[in-house]
Amino acid sequence: MNAASLETLILPLSALYHSPRNARKRGEYNIEGVRSLAECIMQMGLLQNLGVCEEPSVEPGEESRPFGVVLGGRRLAAYNMLLDEGRIDPNHPIHCLKLKDDLTIASLVENTQRENMRPADEYEKIREMSEVLGYSVDRISDLLGVSALVVERRLELSKAHPELIQDFRDDKITTNQLIALCTTTDRARQLEVWRAAKYPAMRDPKELRKKVLAQRIDCGSDPRIKLIGGLAAFRAAGAVVHGDLFSDSGDAGISEDVGLLEKLVVAVAEAKVSELETEGWNWVQFLPEGRDSAYWRLGNAVPSSALSDEEFASTHPDLAAEIARVEARIAEIEAQEDEEAFNAEYGQLEDELSDLSERRDMACAVYSEEQKAHAGAVVWFDEDQIMIERGKVRTEDRKGASAATGTGVVGGREKASAGRKEAAMSDAITRSLLGRRNALVQLQVAQNPRVAKVLLAVSMASLVTFDSRGFGVRNRGVCDLTLSNFSDGARLEHPTVGSDGEALRGLLRSSIAPLVEGMPESPSERFVFLSEKSDAVLDAIIAHGVGAAVSVNALHKGATATLLESLDFQIGDHMEITADNFFNHVPKAITLSSLKDAGQDYELAVLEGMKKDVLAAEAERRIKGTGWFPELIRSPARQAAPQESAGTNQAPKTGATTPAKKLAGKKAADKKPVSKAAKAPAKRAKAK
Repeated sequence: MNAASLETLILPLSALYHSPRNARKRGEYNIEGVRSLAECIMQMGLLQNLGVCEEPSVEPGEESRPFGVVLGGRRLAAYNMLLDEGRIDPNHPIHCLKLKDDLTIASLVENTQRENMRPADEYEKIREMSEVLGYSVDRISDLLGVSALVVERRLELSKAHPELIQDFRDDKITTNQLIALCTTTDRARQLEVWRAAKYPAMRDPKELRKKVLAQRIDCGSDPRIKLIGGLAAFRAAGAVVHGDLFSDSGDAGISEDVGLLEKLVVAVAEAKVSELETEGWNWVQFLPEGRDSAYWRLGNAVPSSALSDEEFASTHPDLAAEIARVEARIAEIEAQEDEEAFNAEYGQLEDELSDLSERRDMACAVYSEEQKAHAGAVVWFDEDQIMIERGKVRTEDRKGASAATGTGVVGGREKASAGRKEAAMSDAITRSLLGRRNALVQLQVAQNPRVAKVLLAVSMASLVTFDSRGFGVRNRGVCDLTLSNFSDGARLEHPTVGSDGEALRGLLRSSIAPLVEGMPESPSERFVFLSEKSDAVLDAIIAHGVGAAVSVNALHKGATATLLESLDFQIGDHMEITADNFFNHVPKAITLSSLKDAGQDYELAVLEGMKKDVLAAEAERRIKGTGWFPELIRSPARQAAPQESAGTNQAPKTGATTPAKKLAGKKAADKKPVSKAAKAPAKRAKAK
């Protein structure tokens, strides 16, 4: 099939059916696999177009559908599952490729050539999402369509010896074998057991686990000996150590006093825990298994500030000296252009510097007393090093930590268990509400250049006066001038349920389009083009850019509260709750409790007897005009005298013709809701 035989179409789901030309027959797909794919589609959209042929269906007793799906039957099954669950509607748009020839061959090729993600690639991707992007376990689980337990198990593989990780990448060791070896945090022992397992029976995961836990201590290589003060300290504590005739090292020896060694290691850890407890943390915990699943469940509080280089050097002289030594050696190799040293040392030195820098960043983090009241610290051992990480937040403390600081919590587990109560909102509707609110706030910032410039000034001032080294995505606030799909709290580009979702996400783009119409592609030409614009137009363009980077926290605290109050933002001025954007997507129990909260639960017995769709429509009718919103996005009562410190000058008209309010709720244009908390007249920034 050549490129000329492909044409891109956007078709409604109702126009598609499973073609008999598809190499996989309908019903062959694993239901759990389809469910995982459905969740992935809801989180990330369709990553691969469906292949269709224009061939009407001929199913007896069913309405004919014009396009048969030849490539992507499993993707179609996932969409139909979402439709059955009421999460999308029959007119949901789907990107397709129209095929004209070789249909059966094309389907067979796609299905036989498909290759699942390699376990090592999956591990690397999960580790990157957790350590680099700061995603929580739940977020990763949602994105990849796997259970939270799978994510935690993959993260635990970070305890493996680097050579074993390389074998894992080279498909020389299986996932279960690597998990068995990671039963111990002693990387040398892991490698020793794996290299000694010459035969298949010895490489059974159960046998590997038994071997790494064998009751024997090699005092010359066991990193715990150094942790407790060396071999002399071990002997002084009463250990029996037999000499190792095959080693010239003074610290060599074999001992079977495993229990004593473990007791001494715990004593070292407890001493460090006691020291940390004097700092005022809510809790301090020793992790005997290192960075295991318990560690990855912990979130991270955003540091309130950081130590300067001078403060770090004075408080952590040993670590500072070690970093200086490695940096000096790297500089020496680079200056001498020593190819032999470069090949032998350079890569190892860079890895060492990376590890040292991570330890420096943890040491430089400074937390306020208010943060310490809701967070803790952990202690674990990495080889022969005592590792300390402060600012960790337990699942049950996330809400309190976020409320105390207004900055949210990054990483870890967001909820205590994989399931949810029947009367709880799903992650999808929670994110939809936050995303909808965030899009409306973005538009208000875009139309208030003064507020946008204050946000810009805050970011610029922080960059030139505050050393945020090492905190990366954790130090975001409500606007860090980056455009991505990640943020604390309400994420940019959250999938938004409701028929107006796509239009809502496109409001900013349509609003800025008239301002940059005719802008050339070349940066130099763009400079000339924009330099000819008036200050008002430039302010408007900057405001749109800053607005697009805004991502407010779910809680009305800290920087989020300051921004929303500067905008005089009331959610009821811009949208209302409808069946389309809320009630159709929550359990009946949530709908009934919402009506009770709004004082609209009269004739309760009648409501309880309604079917879900009928109840949703009735709830919309009763809620209309009451100003009621779910607590998650509810605005606080408007103050009698709104702040005007950030200014109220508006952006020039852009030519956008669709008001934000009309797009924020399916029937919002019929009647503006009057919030109980918003009876006092006030200035407000309206979407143009």
